[in-house]
Amino acid sequence: MGDDKKKKSGSKAGLLLVALLGCVAGVGVLGWMRPETPYIGPLVASIFKQAAAVGNGEGTYSVKIGELRFSDAEFKEGENLDLQVKIYRVDAEGKRAGEALYDTGKYGERLVQAGNKEKPLVVRWPDNAVAIDWKRGQEFLIEVWDMKGSDTLLIERRTEKSAGFPLSGQITFAQVNGHDARDAKGNYIKFDASPTSGK
Repeated sequence: MGDDKKKKSGSKAGLLLVALLGCVAGVGVLGWMRPETPYIGPLVASIFKQAAAVGNGEGTYSVKIGELRFSDAEFKEGENLDLQVKIYRVDAEGKRAGEALYDTGKYGERLVQAGNKEKPLVVRWPDNAVAIDWKRGQEFLIEVWDMKGSDTLLIERRTEKSAGFPLSGQITFAQVNGHDARDAKGNYIKFDASPTSGK
């Protein structure tokens, strides 16, 4: 008797699920075939647009700077620095466009000292994420500054064109403060980026 009740309730749930899926598919087909349908047409178009954007990597990304590191070899021993990062969008002419998308100066000083093991040339912003919109082909300009005393631009690095979001993973710096790096592998920035939505 109990088994019969379970079978009946299971078959009802299955039928309900099939009916629900049928309704969703029907609404999707209606919105696709007749995009002018109020509410349904724009909703379905938006869903397809977001799916296409996510499929090619475009969209909004949550970006954090996991680590910025320099080798002691790049600076005089005992030199004090306040390391900060600014990120800009690059325009069609390859120049920085508009206001900084990410400016770590808003989050306070990051004081370090060359040759000091207690204040190594490593800074992080793990809790300071910003949302950055990206479309395929767009590039960014990364600037690293020493804001201690007279502001000094240490790094000006344009991201490379790639199939994916360019502010992700590790980017090394072959030049520091206008000179070839003495320890190129020891100078880098690591980004933690994850998509938040399609656009």
